[in-house]
Amino acid sequence: MAAPMYIPSSVFGANERIVTAHIGTGERGRSDMGDFLRHGVQVAAICDVDQSHVMLAQQEINSFAQQQNSGDSQNRVDHYSDFRRILDRKDIDAVVVVTPDHWHSIPTILACESGKDVFCEKPLSLTIDEGRKMVEAARRNNRVVQTGTQQRSSENFRWACELVLNGYLGELREIQIGIPQVKFRFFNLKGEPRFDTGRRIP
Repeated sequence: MAAPMYIPSSVFGANERIVTAHIGTGERGRSDMGDFLRHGVQVAAICDVDQSHVMLAQQEINSFAQQQNSGDSQNRVDHYSDFRRILDRKDIDAVVVVTPDHWHSIPTILACESGKDVFCEKPLSLTIDEGRKMVEAARRNNRVVQTGTQQRSSENFRWACELVLNGYLGELREIQIGIPQVKFRFFNLKGEPRFDTGRRIP
């Protein structure tokens, strides 16, 4: 598997920037949106059934635009509560799906059918059947679909697996795993699901 190559957005003209719409703007959705903004992506639309999430996302977009001195172009963002309205737009290249887990497959499939590429948070699907339908939609429409399982493809994890698989560490009898404390703002999620890094492994 080749490592992704990042090309600075400065090499692209205004009409060549990737234009995204973000479906789901809760805590995790806003975190992903910030990553896209920092890589020079144009966020054109945000969608959430909870309008307080939409407003928080807009505030983050405004703040980013002010820091970049690009306020007049980046903070013109349309707000939606129905993701299907986003899929009707021809100016959007890709959608980012960060809805609750049971709502990942439908927006992804419909986005592929509307000719848009997709980044979907994990889990990609809840059932094998859903997953197969997502793959079929991506292939049928020649779309790129990526899911956020970064640790499984990160270089340090792959290197550790290679060491074990090739016997460099000898016979393993016990493995102890520790997840460093990550300072997510769990206290303000108001019933939202927690990040999986916050779980304790038995």
